[in-house]
Amino acid sequence: MVNKSNKKLLSDLLSYIREKLPDEQAEILVKFASQYYESVEFEDFERIAIEDLYGAVLSHWNLALELSVDQKIKVYNPTLEDHGWQSRHTIIEIVVKDMPFLLQSISMEVNRHGFTNHLVLHPVYSIKRNSSGQFLTFHEDGIDDENSNECLVHMEIDRQSDAAVMVALQKSLSKVITDVRASTEDWSACLSQMQKVIDELKSIADVNDQSSDEIAFLQWLYDNHFVFLAYREYEIIKKEDILGIRVIPGSGLGVLRDTIATIPKEQFIPMTEDAYNVVNTRQPLMITKATSKSTVHRPVFMDYIGIKQYDKQGVVVGEKRFLGLYSSMAYISHLKDIPMVATKIKRLQDKFAFRHNSHSSRALLFILQSLPRDEVFQADFNSLLEFTSGMLQLQQRQRVRVFIRQDVYGHFASLLIFVPRERYYTETRKKIQAILRDIFNAKDIEFSVQLSESILARLHFIIHSTECCCINYDAREIEEQIVHALADWSDGLKEELHEYHGEATGNQLFNNYHGGFSAAYREDVSCRTALLDINKFEYLCASEATAESLLYSPLTASEKKTLRFKLFSKGQASLSKSLPMLENMGVKVCDERPYEIIKKDCADVFWMHDFGLILDIDTTNLNIENLKPHFEETFEQCWFGKIENDGFNQLVLRAEISWQEVNIFRAYFLYLRQIGITFSQVYVETTLANNPEVVRLLVHYFIQRFDPSLKQEENSSLELYTTIEQAIDQVESLDEDRILRRYLNLILAAVRTNYFQNMLDEQGIPYFSTKFDSAKVTNIPSPVPFFEIFVYSPRIEGIHLRGGAVARGGLRWSDRPEDYRTEILGLMKAQMTKNAVIVPTGAKGGFVVKRLQDFVSAEEKSAEVISCYQVLIRGLLDLTDNRVADQIVKPENCICYDDDDSY
Repeated sequence: MVNKSNKKLLSDLLSYIREKLPDEQAEILVKFASQYYESVEFEDFERIAIEDLYGAVLSHWNLALELSVDQKIKVYNPTLEDHGWQSRHTIIEIVVKDMPFLLQSISMEVNRHGFTNHLVLHPVYSIKRNSSGQFLTFHEDGIDDENSNECLVHMEIDRQSDAAVMVALQKSLSKVITDVRASTEDWSACLSQMQKVIDELKSIADVNDQSSDEIAFLQWLYDNHFVFLAYREYEIIKKEDILGIRVIPGSGLGVLRDTIATIPKEQFIPMTEDAYNVVNTRQPLMITKATSKSTVHRPVFMDYIGIKQYDKQGVVVGEKRFLGLYSSMAYISHLKDIPMVATKIKRLQDKFAFRHNSHSSRALLFILQSLPRDEVFQADFNSLLEFTSGMLQLQQRQRVRVFIRQDVYGHFASLLIFVPRERYYTETRKKIQAILRDIFNAKDIEFSVQLSESILARLHFIIHSTECCCINYDAREIEEQIVHALADWSDGLKEELHEYHGEATGNQLFNNYHGGFSAAYREDVSCRTALLDINKFEYLCASEATAESLLYSPLTASEKKTLRFKLFSKGQASLSKSLPMLENMGVKVCDERPYEIIKKDCADVFWMHDFGLILDIDTTNLNIENLKPHFEETFEQCWFGKIENDGFNQLVLRAEISWQEVNIFRAYFLYLRQIGITFSQVYVETTLANNPEVVRLLVHYFIQRFDPSLKQEENSSLELYTTIEQAIDQVESLDEDRILRRYLNLILAAVRTNYFQNMLDEQGIPYFSTKFDSAKVTNIPSPVPFFEIFVYSPRIEGIHLRGGAVARGGLRWSDRPEDYRTEILGLMKAQMTKNAVIVPTGAKGGFVVKRLQDFVSAEEKSAEVISCYQVLIRGLLDLTDNRVADQIVKPENCICYDDDDSY
């Protein structure tokens, strides 16, 4: 039925034809075009110009004007320059006598080449031609003469630029049409041969029940249940003591015509003795699959019906072979209505002996009815028994099972494979197919899939081997390979959780997490690694921590300079926060993969950020095991604000020291800045990073001098001091030499430190204090204090200067972060003068609050100042014998004097 859009399109096209051609030619082409485009949907042509529709129909009309041969085929790319019209696709035009299966077979061949059909037109015309095949006229009453019916096929496929490809396609289409014609023309002859075979079998005197069954089956095929495509006769002969099969010339029909089918030059196909013994039985009928695919109707391996020929002694001497396809009626017929098949079913029912109309009896019939119909036809009783008994045991069990049957000649193997339906998808079939291809050395594999309400999906494979499918195989081993191939990520995760945590805890964790991993995570992360990640998330759940980190070296790393770093967090971590931290630790971030992980019934959403790190240092002797804990701890301390995010942190990587040891160098630099060092912080950080050996020696010297657990030996300290000086002497840069010697000098000038007490303030942030003999500090500004104590924390910096062993003074909050020591030094001089009568020497301290800008209200700022004051007092008292710190640092004892702004 032509819709309104089509009518408008046709009307415009026909008007265009009448404008372009003389009246007589125009009317013929109008009639031709009306039928040509009659069944086309408007959407197929909505982007095609009228001129190109006209060019397409005119081109095909010109091809159809003469048909002096059986068929005409044209495959080309139309262009305006050469053809007067154009298309974005490659065009196939065919003119041929109309035949059954023609369009299906042509489309099948196009698909076999891997091309997509974008448009198919196949109008059938009743045409009168003269003896030379030239067009005379259309039959007035339409299609009234079968011999004059012609099919014109217009196809548009993927555009091909290679002329050789188009030539090959044209040749293969010609071969297909020839096969369709041969099978159509010889159909009746094939039926006659089948009727002769049936009559011959009936005439045999010793017709038994089995023979009657086989005759009835052949009659059933004859009665429209088999599409006969070919027939040929063979004889078994002996040549030089070798048995073989020879084609009887002139016996071929359909696609096995002698002019079509390939006949060996020697007309002799050797046959092994084993194969002959299999064939040489008293059962005349052989039902199997041919070794060649059909080019007609359906693109499958043809069904093979062979009837053995016997001599007077009952020895097999030949065969009459029919090739074709079971018709649609054969596939919808009830099994009990099919001769020979009904007998197999009756034997199976007797074998199982299920009570009539019982559940098991109905299950057996259902299984048989659901089997691939080809298997029911071809399989012998023993094979069917194996299939059905195995499938009865398999019902509603989610497991993989494989059933294998080989044909009598060993040309192919048929496999029924059952897999859990929830595991079946296209990739599943491809994996199984790859396993079978390898085991059976397959050259061709056909498959079909059945998905029903059952919890199992059934795959049916027909495998044709390059040599012979009669190989040694183990069905259980094939099952194991399939199970392994189909095991998905979740299976592996459950197995890992069970092995690590036990079944009960493992199942609980699996239920909580397995649905919360994204596809990207499953693709990138192995099950074993996911187990470790889950442990990290469980730690975050059980603790108050909001983040955890992990440094690791991936197995796939192409070089040692590549590491990866994972950041586990509650909520998505900010890249603007994490990236600077990592880069300040001396690495370059080359990539970042974020994954969201959702835990069932958990309010928190977890994120894992996996960073790719590149190290720009010599990693030959880098010990990842030693580096890992230091790197992770440093990042976490920085993340939680317990240490500062600056370039000193790169010493963890370059000098392989801990974050606590890094804090020594950071604090000493800040003290050096207060006494007037001229180098910037970045330059000092770079100097230390460039001299990791010296840094390690300085740390060792610091520990040797102040660790209370070590016995202080002056000789060993002096020896280490000498070693450090010698190492510094090797430094080429004068500036770096000066910086390193300033650090050495400060360690030597220090007399006490709280470093080994691992002190924390009330917020859990570490603070570090050290007491210097000021007279020993190089290049210290005048006046030189008697002692000074420097206190450092990420929250504050503070210093206390005193002019003598006994002193009196106070503390001051300063707003001069770069040089508050200069301010305090001046106040110390004033204090010494002011208190000269009372105490000959004076003292003064001061501090700056480093994070005051983070607080908005005055109350918050005041509370932070008092809190930092407490930290400073604790740092000072850590280095004295006074044990009244708990009273001194209480907020109520922190009194602010308005007259001199002191505390």
